[in-house]
Amino acid sequence: MVYSKAVNTIPDHFLSYSRNARIYDGGICARKWMSKMIVSPIAKKNRGGFVVKWILYEVLNGKIYEIDLIDWVQIYTVDLWYDLPIDYLVYSDDFVIISAVWQALIKFNGTTCTTITTAPTPDSNFLEYCRSFNFLANKNILYISRMIVEWIPDNAYDFTGIWTQTVHGKTVDNPSSSLAFDNAITAMKATMHWLYIFTSDQVHYIDANSLQNVAGAATFISHPLWDTTDPMNDKCIVSSWDTIFYLTKTLNIQTVQYQQYTVDSILWELSSVPIIGIKELLRHVDPVQPSAFWFYNEYEKSINFFVRSVWSPFNNYVIVYDLVNKTWNLDTGRNFSSVIRIDRKYYWFSDVNSCIYEIDNGNTDNWIVIDFRIETQNMNQWSENQKLYWWLYILWWINPLSKVKVFANIDNEQVFYDEIGTATVNVWNITWEIWWESLGEEMLWWNTNELWKDLVFFDLKADEWRIYQYGQKIQLVFTCNSIVQDFLIDTAWIFFLPTWFTDTQNKF
Repeated sequence: MVYSKAVNTIPDHFLSYSRNARIYDGGICARKWMSKMIVSPIAKKNRGGFVVKWILYEVLNGKIYEIDLIDWVQIYTVDLWYDLPIDYLVYSDDFVIISAVWQALIKFNGTTCTTITTAPTPDSNFLEYCRSFNFLANKNILYISRMIVEWIPDNAYDFTGIWTQTVHGKTVDNPSSSLAFDNAITAMKATMHWLYIFTSDQVHYIDANSLQNVAGAATFISHPLWDTTDPMNDKCIVSSWDTIFYLTKTLNIQTVQYQQYTVDSILWELSSVPIIGIKELLRHVDPVQPSAFWFYNEYEKSINFFVRSVWSPFNNYVIVYDLVNKTWNLDTGRNFSSVIRIDRKYYWFSDVNSCIYEIDNGNTDNWIVIDFRIETQNMNQWSENQKLYWWLYILWWINPLSKVKVFANIDNEQVFYDEIGTATVNVWNITWEIWWESLGEEMLWWNTNELWKDLVFFDLKADEWRIYQYGQKIQLVFTCNSIVQDFLIDTAWIFFLPTWFTDTQNKF
């Protein structure tokens, strides 16, 4: 997708708009679905969640709830004492460290909450783990825990200890430490080899080899990387291997790309990359993002930016960057504030209420139709001369329960419309899926793993009886509002005959 005002400079094979779509094997299909797993009666917004001992927990209304993944109910566990957005670090399967703005750190072991006394009370909730150490930000000071060892789990939250410890029968120096920066720390993010520290005007990093011996004591050394605008919030940073992506307060999507075999990282702006920039799309994003967050989807290999549009009270946009195909998409209907992974499943916490969803489950957004839409550029075939447009040729696969609408616009005027779905396919092969019941009387249920087996190949043409018109540019639009959205658009061809004519009304 390219979202730009300079459409005449965009190649014809780029989309001008892509909503709730994905690229799959070189074709375009609808994004995956979601199901509501927890219908919560608690009229409060989610504050976050985490997993301890393979149990999913939800932080809500100043309390911690265990989520029963079989009966899908919330089970009250313990009071947290405050109702604020949280950050957390999980230590093995033993406990989780919970932080919030101007609140003492809390240790939760699955049963009780304990106030941590070996850490300062931070003015932020930034917690990060990297290379056997935990990091806690407070104003312009970065606190570094004692080295975490298996035999002394308390080191994970000891940010003030200065004495030695006995490890394997030997006395070793293992103090906590700290680093001071010129300005307040606004965010942190760890990757495989680096810890990035953002201040209001700079990006710093601590690499894997930065632990140095200074004056007989082990000391961390930070390195300034670049002058830049700080992230929108601490949740607006996501890492993929040694690359990080983040949204700045100036509404730019930046990336710090770690290059192997080089000394430094490279910082550049992803939202303004030539040809595939989305600066115009970001103009619709609210500059105030209290619950925005970033997420790396390992199965799609995509970066998901959950933000709210201007005047929206909750996250209602997901800007998706496809790392494989290097392009963008806009998702709607996914109003989340955080995501937790357990094994191979992702559980999503609502930014509207206290409900929890599962992605890639079912065929609709909890029985709400997915609003799929893609639009090509206004293609002028790189010529100002008029063309005679005739024939439209589309190849794809589609499930008989899906229906896709196809539009063709010539010089911004609709000249073609049709639907592809049950009217053009024999549906006898899916009767076993609907139990021989009337389509209009019974709710349909199907096995999502069987959907692709029902896809029917299409090789559709619209000849000169349907399209035969002169013009300078043409645009194709595909939409789908079916309950089941299971299709793949593989190829779309436009046939045209160039002419020597130009529109005299367009002359100076």
